[in-house]
Amino acid sequence: VKAQRQLARANEGDFADPERSWSPLCNSNEPHSPRALADLKKELEDTIYTFQIVVEKFGKKLGLVYDDSDGECLVIKNINPGVLYDSIYKHGADKWAQIEDRIVAINSVRGKSELLEQEIMRSDVIHITLQRPKPPRGVRYFCVDPGNPTVTVHAYD
Repeated sequence: VKAQRQLARANEGDFADPERSWSPLCNSNEPHSPRALADLKKELEDTIYTFQIVVEKFGKKLGLVYDDSDGECLVIKNINPGVLYDSIYKHGADKWAQIEDRIVAINSVRGKSELLEQEIMRSDVIHITLQRPKPPRGVRYFCVDPGNPTVTVHAYD
Protein backbone atom coordinates (compact mmCIF):
# COMPACT_ATOMS: atom_id res chain seq x y z
CA VAL A 1 0.00 0.00 0.00
CA LYS A 2 2.83 2.38 0.89
CA ALA A 3 4.52 1.68 -2.47
CA GLN A 4 1.23 2.32 -4.30
CA ARG A 5 0.87 5.73 -2.57
CA GLN A 6 4.46 6.66 -3.47
CA LEU A 7 3.86 5.65 -7.09
CA ALA A 8 0.61 7.65 -7.19
CA ARG A 9 2.41 10.75 -5.78
CA ALA A 10 5.25 10.33 -8.29
CA ASN A 11 2.75 10.27 -11.16
CA GLU A 12 0.58 13.19 -10.03
CA GLY A 13 0.22 15.70 -12.82
CA ASP A 14 1.79 13.55 -15.55
CA PHE A 15 -1.06 14.20 -17.92
CA ALA A 16 -1.43 17.86 -16.94
CA ASP A 17 2.24 18.58 -17.68
CA PRO A 18 3.12 17.67 -21.30
CA GLU A 19 6.73 18.76 -20.73
CA ARG A 20 7.34 16.10 -18.11
CA SER A 21 9.62 13.63 -19.84
CA TRP A 22 9.51 10.58 -17.60
CA SER A 23 7.44 8.79 -15.02
CA PRO A 24 6.87 5.13 -14.21
CA LEU A 25 3.46 5.21 -15.93
CA CYS A 26 3.87 7.77 -18.68
CA ASN A 27 6.95 7.96 -20.87
CA SER A 28 6.73 10.68 -23.53
CA ASN A 29 9.91 9.36 -25.15
CA GLU A 30 8.08 6.28 -26.44
CA PRO A 31 7.84 6.14 -30.26
CA HIS A 32 4.03 6.32 -30.19
CA SER A 33 3.81 9.50 -28.13
CA PRO A 34 2.19 12.48 -29.89
CA ARG A 35 5.42 14.48 -29.67
CA ALA A 36 7.51 11.67 -31.22
CA LEU A 37 4.95 11.14 -34.00
CA ALA A 38 4.88 14.87 -34.80
CA ASP A 39 8.70 14.95 -34.92
CA LEU A 40 8.77 11.89 -37.21
CA LYS A 41 6.16 13.41 -39.53
CA LYS A 42 8.15 16.66 -39.80
CA GLU A 43 11.36 14.71 -40.47
CA LEU A 44 9.64 12.73 -43.25
CA GLU A 45 8.18 15.90 -44.80
CA ASP A 46 11.70 17.30 -44.98
CA THR A 47 12.95 14.26 -46.92
CA ILE A 48 10.04 13.64 -49.32
CA TYR A 49 9.09 15.82 -52.30
CA THR A 50 5.36 15.67 -53.10
CA PHE A 51 3.93 17.12 -56.31
CA GLN A 52 0.93 16.81 -58.60
CA ILE A 53 0.61 16.47 -62.37
CA VAL A 54 -2.48 16.39 -64.58
CA VAL A 55 -2.72 13.93 -67.47
CA GLU A 56 -5.54 13.87 -70.03
CA LYS A 57 -6.04 10.29 -71.20
CA PHE A 58 -9.31 10.31 -73.21
CA GLY A 59 -9.21 6.63 -74.19
CA LYS A 60 -5.48 6.50 -74.97
CA LYS A 61 -2.89 4.34 -73.22
CA LEU A 62 -1.22 5.88 -70.20
CA GLY A 63 2.03 3.98 -70.88
CA LEU A 64 2.78 3.37 -67.23
CA VAL A 65 4.26 0.20 -65.73
CA TYR A 66 3.97 0.13 -61.94
CA ASP A 67 4.27 -2.13 -58.91
CA ASP A 68 1.28 -2.27 -56.58
CA SER A 69 2.67 -4.86 -54.15
CA ASP A 70 2.88 -2.58 -51.09
CA GLY A 71 -0.90 -2.12 -51.15
CA GLU A 72 -0.81 1.63 -50.43
CA CYS A 73 0.61 3.21 -53.57
CA LEU A 74 1.78 2.51 -57.11
CA VAL A 75 5.55 2.60 -57.65
CA ILE A 76 6.52 3.59 -61.20
CA LYS A 77 8.76 0.93 -62.75
CA ASN A 78 8.78 2.10 -66.38
CA ILE A 79 7.32 4.87 -68.52
CA ASN A 80 6.53 3.59 -72.02
CA PRO A 81 5.32 5.68 -74.96
CA GLY A 82 1.85 6.91 -74.13
CA VAL A 83 -0.05 9.84 -72.70
CA LEU A 84 2.12 10.18 -69.56
CA TYR A 85 5.35 10.15 -71.57
CA ASP A 86 3.93 12.70 -74.04
CA SER A 87 2.77 15.00 -71.23
CA ILE A 88 6.08 15.08 -69.35
CA TYR A 89 7.34 18.20 -71.10
CA LYS A 90 4.13 20.10 -70.34
CA HIS A 91 5.31 20.21 -66.72
CA GLY A 92 8.46 21.80 -65.31
CA ALA A 93 11.50 19.56 -64.84
CA ASP A 94 10.81 19.36 -61.09
CA LYS A 95 7.42 17.73 -61.88
CA TRP A 96 8.52 15.08 -64.35
CA ALA A 97 7.35 11.61 -63.38
CA GLN A 98 10.38 9.36 -62.91
CA ILE A 99 11.04 5.69 -62.33
CA GLU A 100 10.65 4.78 -58.63
CA ASP A 101 8.29 7.73 -57.97
CA ARG A 102 5.37 6.69 -55.78
CA ILE A 103 1.83 7.48 -56.93
CA VAL A 104 0.04 8.15 -53.65
CA ALA A 105 -3.23 9.61 -54.99
CA ILE A 106 -5.27 9.64 -58.18
CA ASN A 107 -7.84 12.46 -58.24
CA SER A 108 -9.20 12.29 -54.67
CA VAL A 109 -8.53 8.55 -54.18
CA ARG A 110 -5.66 7.50 -51.90
CA GLY A 111 -4.69 4.77 -49.50
CA LYS A 112 -5.18 1.48 -51.41
CA SER A 113 -3.38 0.47 -54.58
CA GLU A 114 -6.44 -1.38 -55.95
CA LEU A 115 -8.52 1.80 -55.69
CA LEU A 116 -5.75 3.81 -57.37
CA GLU A 117 -5.70 1.32 -60.26
CA GLN A 118 -9.48 1.52 -60.65
CA GLU A 119 -9.35 5.32 -60.71
CA ILE A 120 -6.63 5.31 -63.40
CA MET A 121 -8.77 3.05 -65.60
CA ARG A 122 -12.00 4.96 -64.95
CA SER A 123 -10.94 8.59 -65.42
CA ASP A 124 -10.08 10.48 -68.59
CA VAL A 125 -8.50 13.42 -66.73
CA ILE A 126 -6.16 12.20 -64.02
CA HIS A 127 -4.73 14.34 -61.22
CA ILE A 128 -1.74 12.28 -60.06
CA THR A 129 -0.05 13.00 -56.73
CA LEU A 130 3.52 11.66 -56.69
CA GLN A 131 6.22 11.42 -54.05
CA ARG A 132 9.94 10.90 -54.29
CA PRO A 133 12.86 11.31 -51.89
CA LYS A 134 14.38 14.77 -51.98
CA PRO A 135 17.94 14.78 -53.31
CA PRO A 136 20.71 15.17 -50.74
CA ARG A 137 21.69 18.72 -49.80
CA GLY A 138 23.73 20.36 -52.51
CA VAL A 139 22.43 18.20 -55.37
CA ARG A 140 20.43 19.99 -58.04
CA TYR A 141 18.86 18.72 -61.25
CA PHE A 142 19.02 20.77 -64.43
CA CYS A 143 17.40 20.02 -67.76
CA VAL A 144 19.88 20.59 -70.58
CA ASP A 145 17.35 20.83 -73.42
CA PRO A 146 13.55 20.52 -73.27
CA GLY A 147 13.65 18.32 -76.40
CA ASN A 148 16.26 16.03 -74.86
CA PRO A 149 15.27 13.92 -71.82
CA THR A 150 18.86 13.86 -70.51
CA VAL A 151 19.18 15.32 -67.03
CA THR A 152 22.57 16.44 -65.76
CA VAL A 153 23.18 16.24 -62.01
CA HIS A 154 25.40 18.92 -60.49
CA ALA A 155 26.65 18.47 -56.93
CA TYR A 156 27.80 21.31 -54.72
CA ASP A 157 29.53 21.15 -51.34
